[in-house]
Amino acid sequence: MNVAAAWPVEIEYPQMANVSQDDFVMMWAKGKGVVGIGIADSSPFEILDAGSTEQIWEIGMRKEKRANSHHLDEWRVRISRWLFWDANTPFKYKGQQRAFDAANAAEVDNLLRQVTVRIGYQ
Repeated sequence: MNVAAAWPVEIEYPQMANVSQDDFVMMWAKGKGVVGIGIADSSPFEILDAGSTEQIWEIGMRKEKRANSHHLDEWRVRISRWLFWDANTPFKYKGQQRAFDAANAAEVDNLLRQVTVRIGYQ
């Protein structure tokens, strides 16, 4: 399943609805950095209602034989392909406290330098 997902608790992510096909998408781990970089698929944005059996959260809970007591909507952007995914060693970047956010040019330049080094792109 290729999606970047967030479960809005205290904040929504309206910028997710503005993602278009072939847009560059970065996925953050709360406060840790960028764990994934991908390319948006066609008609990428959708919201799955709380309790939907198609939610990543629900699928993970079933695999672990646990119940999901949170019941939150899942906001997601479908990804055609991940260019990078590493949840264990995220790129240090801004220390985001939420999954999706805007960034200024200097911050993006710094991240792209880290990506270039990590994936060996010249």
